Amino acid sequence: MSIKKKFLIIFCFVVISFLVTGGIISKIVLDGFLKAEKQEVSESAVRVQDALSNNITELSTKLSDWSAWDDSYKFIQDKNPTYIKSNLNTDSLSALKITTMLFFDENQNIVYEKNINLKALKDIPLPDDLLGYLKDSNLLHFSNTGSSRQGVIRLKSGIFLMSLRPIITSQFTGPIQGTLVFGRYLDLSLIKNLSDLTHLKINFYPYDSVSLPEDVSSVKSSLDGGSNIITKVLGTEIAGYRNISDIQGSTAVIERVVLPRDIYKEGIHSIFLFLITFLLASILTGGIVAFLIQKLILSKLWKLVNEVDILSKSEILGGRLKIQGKDEIGRLAEEINKMIESVEKVESKTIQGEKRFGKIIENISEFIVTVDNTNKISYVSPSITTMLGYSLYEFMQTDFFSHISISDLGEMNQIFSTVVSNPGQLSQFTTKIKHKDGSWRTIEGTVVNLLQMQGVESVVYNFSDVTKKHELEEEISKRSKELEEKVAELEKLNRFMIDREIRMKELKDENEKLKSEKN
Repeated sequence: MSIKKKFLIIFCFVVISFLVTGGIISKIVLDGFLKAEKQEVSESAVRVQDALSNNITELSTKLSDWSAWDDSYKFIQDKNPTYIKSNLNTDSLSALKITTMLFFDENQNIVYEKNINLKALKDIPLPDDLLGYLKDSNLLHFSNTGSSRQGVIRLKSGIFLMSLRPIITSQFTGPIQGTLVFGRYLDLSLIKNLSDLTHLKINFYPYDSVSLPEDVSSVKSSLDGGSNIITKVLGTEIAGYRNISDIQGSTAVIERVVLPRDIYKEGIHSIFLFLITFLLASILTGGIVAFLIQKLILSKLWKLVNEVDILSKSEILGGRLKIQGKDEIGRLAEEINKMIESVEKVESKTIQGEKRFGKIIENISEFIVTVDNTNKISYVSPSITTMLGYSLYEFMQTDFFSHISISDLGEMNQIFSTVVSNPGQLSQFTTKIKHKDGSWRTIEGTVVNLLQMQGVESVVYNFSDVTKKHELEEEISKRSKELEEKVAELEKLNRFMIDREIRMKELKDENEKLKSEKN
């Protein structure tokens, strides 16, 4: 692979690494934007609930003016129609922005009720379940003149905002004569007012409704699990959800506030511009760097490579590179020229040494044969011609063991197998080898496994012709045997002569003894 391709690969890798890094940074930044977005949604949900609480508190404030009033205190006792005519009319409720006004005596019996439609300004019946809810919940009982109750309740007809206070005198004294209730529905007009006040898109849903929107239904279980505020992405908008408890502390309403994803969109736009700018800057920088590398480095390297290629193909010694310069490439050319000069010197010495070694090999009495691990001949010393009568070419075309005596072939195969299996092992051998004319020569020598040695990578046989030596040893052995036989015969004759002398002496002694006895 060329340096240019390697550089392109490295450059692409760097750009991709930067893009991946940019992507990771973008992910972190976007997560930050999303966190900020969720924080804004959470704060908006709290703001909406505060606005609703303020509306309920405002309702309680209006109620306090009516419940702590001598006229109301007297009315609950005598039920005079003048109070009803002067105060309990549709205009009064409309001015108070309430739909419902209920008077209960101290026994929690209804004294007077008023329920209107704020839009049509007409009386309408009370919700069927409102009175029952108030009595069953014990909300109408007050033991303290300064106490009050306020909040939301869930009616069949909708979500109802309600405030309750004890009916007392204008001096805030008792005894308590009953309970006054103000209320109104959390209807579309009130929701619109809250939306305009908070500048948010808001909705309220009865908690126990069976027709909740899909997104509200999906977060209901998480809200039940104790999560204060849940956020959920809805395409180009993000919503926040929270539970609102009723006047008795039970969950009654689910609040939803929806915001456009302006922060997130701006974040995505900014990151997109950053990545595009970064990519264009990377490409531009890469192009400039590639041009400079091509101009200042690669062109010189290619010129250097071409000159080295020309020198390598030239069979004439003495060639040199022409590139000059004080940079690394110029110094590399100088070092290559020095290396070529050193190689020429070494090559000259090597050629001289090879010639000298060849002359030595040709004239030594030792013979060298190298084979591979299959016993195929790879080299044979020139002196083999003198020893066996074969030309080097003829001998090289044969299997070395094809010249070995059949009687020694098994032993030689065993030696070869052992040596090949043990790198570096040296073994001695003596065998007979056949001459080209059919006669036999006795050789002895060594075989060593140099298959692992770089530059040799062969099994090397080194042997000499000991035919005359063996013949002389056989002649000496024969003469020694003959001499031993003659010595044995002489020893036998010598013993016979000694025995004869001894016998003659014994006879002589006996003869003298007889002569002595005769005399």
